[in-house]
Amino acid sequence: MAEGIKNGSADRGVLTYEENATRLAYESGKFGYQRNWPNVYGQLNATPLKGTFGVAPLPSFDGSSKGSGVLGGWNLAISAFSSNPAAAVAFINFESSPEWQKHVAMDYSQAPAGEAAYSDPDVLAKMPFAQELLVSVKGSKPRPVSPVYAQISEAINKNVYSVLAGTAGTEDAVKKMADQIKSAQASF
Repeated sequence: MAEGIKNGSADRGVLTYEENATRLAYESGKFGYQRNWPNVYGQLNATPLKGTFGVAPLPSFDGSSKGSGVLGGWNLAISAFSSNPAAAVAFINFESSPEWQKHVAMDYSQAPAGEAAYSDPDVLAKMPFAQELLVSVKGSKPRPVSPVYAQISEAINKNVYSVLAGTAGTEDAVKKMADQIKSAQASF
């Protein structure tokens, strides 16, 4: 990846891109692909790019196994300190209803939590990659469970960034990252 930035295969701007910046860079026509959440499909279909792009699952590193995304981020919960737990339950029931799942898939290109929406004809008409998305969601892996997940994630992020930015060598960054992860794990 660092070599791709160094030789210009990837724009140096990728070091600072967030979701929307990634989408806008892709829309500019300078880049042939982007890794993003399904909602970008709906956004791109509201641009002149409509009908000119496709969706594919993540590739694997070895070319023979299946690629995998990571699950997480769309959880609904009720605080033990909620002043109105009944309303919270009603909201969760609404958010997880088949009708709402169909709506978020069709109108926002969001990955539904309920499996039925993925084969709904109305959803498939607006999100033709729904079946592939379901395979991808089912093949995704949960984030590692650790009480120091944030520190581990930060160690990975900062050290990979330093290699991509050209401020550290790969071997040094990997050693530093491993040391930081061990230190984080030892702190709990």
